[in-house]
Amino acid sequence: MLYCPNYNCQAANAETHRFCQKCRTPLPKHYLWAMGEVALTYQPGDLIDDRFLCKRPQIFLNTKPGLVPVQAMPVPDVGVPYLHLSPYQLHVPQIYEVLSGTSGASLLLLDQAAIQVAAWVDGGEVTVEPLPTLEEEWQQASALRQLNWLWQLAQLW
Repeated sequence: MLYCPNYNCQAANAETHRFCQKCRTPLPKHYLWAMGEVALTYQPGDLIDDRFLCKRPQIFLNTKPGLVPVQAMPVPDVGVPYLHLSPYQLHVPQIYEVLSGTSGASLLLLDQAAIQVAAWVDGGEVTVEPLPTLEEEWQQASALRQLNWLWQLAQLW
């Protein structure tokens, strides 16, 4: 379930809906990539912090997009490079939230990560998976696409 971000509505909606079925507010979907040693311990269907639903290992959906992300914990060492690269928002995921895991370890959630979303409206299910790596896609990519990837890498360096 995805809850309406409208403060006055907060109705539950199916993940496949683009608009709230009660008030017609657009439903933003934040699929987040999880980093940290605790990220692999969650299984599909697990709900963290009564808000983040595990869709598959290391991929979570924010089921309450109307709530403002709160930085309750300091950013762990694994997240520092993302802070340094924040001016390059088009090419680098951004820190969405930092949570404490079950063993006290930090769970870093990144927005705008390389996640592919496929919605099947008939069956009512949404599938998410990580995009293929650069190494996997390089051989079948056009020369222009390869040049664009090289440009992005040079910009990040």
